Amino acid sequence: MLEAQVQWRRIPGQHESLEGLIGKAGNKPNAGEEEQGADTDDADPSLAAKAEFKRWVKKTLESLDIIGHQYGACLGRQSDRKKPRTKFNNSLFDKTKKCGHEQAGVCLCLYLAMISDRGRFIMLLERTMYPTFYKDQVGAFELVLTMEQWLKKKKYPARHALNPEGLGKVFDYYTDWIRETTFRKGMGALLIKNHLMLHVPLYMLHWGPPRGWDSGPSERAHKTEQKQPAQRTQRRQHSFVKQLTARLEPRAIEGWRSFPWWCQVFSRVQQNRLDGSKTEGNYLQEVINLVCEKLLPLADSDKIEGFSEVKKTIDSEPICFRAHPNYRSKSRQVTDTWHDWAKFVVPHHGDAHIPGQILMFIRMPFTNDEVIHNGIRLQSKQVHAVVNLFVDQPQPPFPNFDTPIVKWGKTEDTNFYIIPCNCLVAPAIVVPNLLEQQPQGNVANANARRTYKKRRFKLMQEPGNEPLGDGYFVVDNQEQMAQRMEELIDDIMKRE
Repeated sequence: MLEAQVQWRRIPGQHESLEGLIGKAGNKPNAGEEEQGADTDDADPSLAAKAEFKRWVKKTLESLDIIGHQYGACLGRQSDRKKPRTKFNNSLFDKTKKCGHEQAGVCLCLYLAMISDRGRFIMLLERTMYPTFYKDQVGAFELVLTMEQWLKKKKYPARHALNPEGLGKVFDYYTDWIRETTFRKGMGALLIKNHLMLHVPLYMLHWGPPRGWDSGPSERAHKTEQKQPAQRTQRRQHSFVKQLTARLEPRAIEGWRSFPWWCQVFSRVQQNRLDGSKTEGNYLQEVINLVCEKLLPLADSDKIEGFSEVKKTIDSEPICFRAHPNYRSKSRQVTDTWHDWAKFVVPHHGDAHIPGQILMFIRMPFTNDEVIHNGIRLQSKQVHAVVNLFVDQPQPPFPNFDTPIVKWGKTEDTNFYIIPCNCLVAPAIVVPNLLEQQPQGNVANANARRTYKKRRFKLMQEPGNEPLGDGYFVVDNQEQMAQRMEELIDDIMKRE
């Protein structure tokens, strides 16, 4: 729920500004106190404090950028393919080489970096950020992510779409939150670049959902479908249209599609209608031992049929789930393995959707006997998944503030489950928690380490600031994020 966010609104002046922090570090001396012949910059301690403050900010941004890139790589290999791009070659804080529709992936990477143990302690201890200001920053990312998915919905309830006054209050709350949380320039006005959002309630009343009058997809297609092919013409205005329509790429694509391939018309969709592809990879030894001890005695031969991926239709949409031990790619991933996360329904958890990591796909041998493993009945001659399941249903990670789009949980790690694929109900987005790293270095950094330990000890005295430790974050999909925003809209309308 996003109800707790309504109580997070920061009071202006509650957090110290850059000038306030510099003033604490050192006050500017009077002109009479300056030494004669000395440079004014050298004699001004506030300038040194300002330089030190900027160095802290730069170091913090570099650390968060590294953590964000690690989460971007983890998000790049998930069973839920409906997420924004999260893997970038340049810095997350660099505005170049990123389109507008890719900023959601940047926000998601930075959001996960901020709530992880490593990023949270960097901001609260090394950056010495106020906990209230830290919560406001996290809430700002949540508002941006949920608002974007809500604007992309196909249909809206009448209580929202036909109530421009109520939606106006919601967008006022949204813009006020960003304005009070984000420090911007602009002659002291703290202007934000989302003033057009104040027109959305009236536009929805006139033209329906924003998805119908959004020009973003057309603008994105212009760069790849029109702009680049136009560069390959001779740039003669009198024959530009003729050359553009006669370019080679579309004709080559159509010719390749109709090329006779093994006496059949080549169709990638038909070629992919397989249960999976066989592989001889290196799996975890614990998984191999489980399969050999539990399933191999039931087989007629000394082999068990396995797959590296399985395609399953969920809500009339085909989804590919991978459990590949040797997945090679050019995306510079941390590892060459791709083990998807998914949500399962198992008997000992009732109807709850429990996330789990798929370690292997196997086909159960034919048997007339009933085989039960960890309370789950195995089905003869059906495809099963060896899963590292969560201990329980994911819960909110922090007791002192709410993170509605992220839940927290832990896996058993020592007890793997063999689950039929018909118990697989939905894809999942799960990323690990990056643990805290204390400052390290030579003897010259001993003072910094002592200061870090003192700040950490003081922070641990407050309840709810303990590190999460080993575990995983479960991120909501696009539909769930839009649902969170609907809950917030209902809450704001009731309050008003």
